[in-house]
Amino acid sequence: MQQRIPIFEERTLTAQLPVHPGCTLEYHISYPVFGQFPALSARYAAWAARYADYIRQTYLPALRGLPRGCLGECPHIEGRFEVSYAGQGLLSVCIEVWEDLGLYHTALGRRADLWHLPDGRPMGLKDLFGDPAAVQREITACIAAEIAAAPEGRYFGGWQRRPRWFFLTERGLCVFYRPGDITALSGGIPTFLIPWEKLRPYAKIPL
Repeated sequence: MQQRIPIFEERTLTAQLPVHPGCTLEYHISYPVFGQFPALSARYAAWAARYADYIRQTYLPALRGLPRGCLGECPHIEGRFEVSYAGQGLLSVCIEVWEDLGLYHTALGRRADLWHLPDGRPMGLKDLFGDPAAVQREITACIAAEIAAAPEGRYFGGWQRRPRWFFLTERGLCVFYRPGDITALSGGIPTFLIPWEKLRPYAKIPL
């Protein structure tokens, strides 16, 4: 499958904010800028700015109110993005964020966006595929097969619930759950691949 990824550059918001003497809260929030799609670039720049404001206005005061020993090594936050698919006028972007704030808070999160580049609108699965029930059966079957092949105890109940989030790759559709939804928090972000050959019969556009 031929992909033509739009030209983009990486921008990063970064700061070191004093918490206690000898301890800083450091963050690096990366986001994409697409020269030929200024409106899309503005969305990601605005997201990064809002997140940086949240760190300053919520996390920083909370950390300053805690004893130094609660924070371990200096707390830090990392946000990184990936352009996972580009083709057929579609652009799939993932951003993963790791917040390591000692005993106060640790979290791993992912946001995934699918854009229709000709008009800049966000897209969902209903925009990509017809017959939602059949598509869901394919998704559930692929998840069930991978869970059945996994070591015992890796996953627990709840995976039958329809995953709400997805992104595209060259190999197929990836759906994912939040950390802790169907695995232990230490299991990361549970992600499952549904190959294109399973989904092409229902696709509204060539994939």
